[in-house]
Amino acid sequence: RQGLTRVKVKTLTEVQKKYKKFFSKVLSKFKADMPGVVEKEPLPNHWLSIPTGFGSIHFEWLFRGHEPNKILEIALHFESNDENFNQRLLDHFKSKEEILRKEIASSLKFGNFGRRWRKIYVERIVGTLDMALNDDVVNWAVEMMKKFYIFFKEKGELENAINAIKG
Repeated sequence: RQGLTRVKVKTLTEVQKKYKKFFSKVLSKFKADMPGVVEKEPLPNHWLSIPTGFGSIHFEWLFRGHEPNKILEIALHFESNDENFNQRLLDHFKSKEEILRKEIASSLKFGNFGRRWRKIYVERIVGTLDMALNDDVVNWAVEMMKKFYIFFKEKGELENAINAIKG
């Protein structure tokens, strides 16, 4: 028949299925604890972001590395094309490091990724994706993201930082 197009349905790999399963668990728990914050559905990616309302800045759950040494990161990413802006935001929060460590986690880190992007993050070695599906890891990921969201978004710290930088 003319005019009909065959659509290929892509089957997910085992790894993609595990990412989707992990983020499904994390999102459903996060949405229950923080209603209205995010309406996303999980994709089979190694990351999942939550918007902040400021374009190139977002919260993110991210898996790094390879099994059996996978690391789960919870972060606030500054991904503006303007590297100087990203750095100034990072510096602004570095100057409040003591408060951030008290409010979020003592293991908080500040870093660069990509050529011009910056991040504030915590990380946990999870080993394998199967191990990441453990309730303890899921609960940690949700609790950490809640702390990030409450401090930076709900308390207005991110908006204050942006206003201070833009002067």
